[in-house]
Amino acid sequence: MICRKRTVSASWARDAPDMKNINYTNKSIPALIAVVILFSFCKNEEQKMIDASIKKLESDSPALVDEGLRGLFEAGPQAGRAIPAVARILNQGHPRLRPPAAAVLVKLDPEGKEVAPFLVEALGDKDAETRGQAARGIGLLQKPPPESVESLSKLENDSNLTVRAFACASLRRFHPSEKRYSRILTDIAVAGKGPERALAVSLLGDIAASDKDFDLSIFSRAVDDADTTVRLEAAAALAKQGPRADFAMEALMRAFEDPDESLSKKAVLAMNTIDPSGKKIIPALRLRVRHSELRVRLEAVAALSLYGEEGLSGVPELKLALMDSDSHVRLQAARSLGLLGSKTRAASSLYPLLWDRAPEVTYAAAEALARLGADSMPFFKQAMSDTRVHVRQRAVYGLGRMSPRPPEAEELLKKALTDTDSEVQNSARASLEAQ
Repeated sequence: MICRKRTVSASWARDAPDMKNINYTNKSIPALIAVVILFSFCKNEEQKMIDASIKKLESDSPALVDEGLRGLFEAGPQAGRAIPAVARILNQGHPRLRPPAAAVLVKLDPEGKEVAPFLVEALGDKDAETRGQAARGIGLLQKPPPESVESLSKLENDSNLTVRAFACASLRRFHPSEKRYSRILTDIAVAGKGPERALAVSLLGDIAASDKDFDLSIFSRAVDDADTTVRLEAAAALAKQGPRADFAMEALMRAFEDPDESLSKKAVLAMNTIDPSGKKIIPALRLRVRHSELRVRLEAVAALSLYGEEGLSGVPELKLALMDSDSHVRLQAARSLGLLGSKTRAASSLYPLLWDRAPEVTYAAAEALARLGADSMPFFKQAMSDTRVHVRQRAVYGLGRMSPRPPEAEELLKKALTDTDSEVQNSARASLEAQ
């Protein structure tokens, strides 16, 4: 429904003409009335959805209450009248629903004038997760009352390390020059249990991004942590630091080879933000294209396409990867060469993949050839004369994806209309009609 996007009212308000200068013609008045009616309709629909979400909070079913909280979280400040009902969930609701209720309160009242007292009360809750989310919520408020910050300070020594971490991260926001909060978080990142260490590393990553004097070595050490989640958060934290974290490249490369695929991807992202030019990472990636582990080869081949001109130095390795025993690597190598463009001079290496035993590889090769432009035309011509139908089919597929399409490609597609195979004919016809 159009009203769910909540774009009508905003765009109407932004683009509305000066009411003093409107020329009220017979055409403009009905249009203006239509906009007003649509605006009113959407507002009414939105209020109905908010009412339905509030009603769900009265249910005995935790699942329905959870749906109600989600609906109010999405509605944000426009659902401010739901604050008392959500506060009841925070203080008296199902144990599983009380922590998310704290997050909803912050969305309903970002400044905190109304919700701060409820969050402060939850700081004394017996449930550690509820205390932690209340502490986190206070830290997110734009204008928290001074007394709420004072109450928060009582939790910096909470017996639960998760609560302590959230409290210190929030207090650090209100007292940016106070270093002890970062020290407490660092202690948790070193000595806590797995989930506690991961949370502390994540929170420190945000702090470090705004503090040029922060010692980033905690993250390079955490990349080698025994816990996978900690390693993930450490890689994500380093990605926020930019070039000043270049000392951690070696640790991130180890993370790149980690058996966990998510960590490998985060390590690539971090290295890309630390070294956008790729000058330091590309030599390491080139070596790993020949790695014994399939996943490492695959990630290295994919990563080389991210670096534009610098990535061209990895073309020899990518051409070798086109002959890898695994079809996924061959497919990704074809894609990477296509993304790097005509300067790869890789058309002759891609051409044999048009009859690769894996169909998905043949399509990737055809698309890569299309990206290489004029360099590929001799090979497309040769493929169109091949006796094998599937090779001609892939050639037509590639020719149809050339942009801009050279006259030679157009002629080959027209010639394919008389091919002996109906699929080749149909594919050529579709490409010509789409131009």
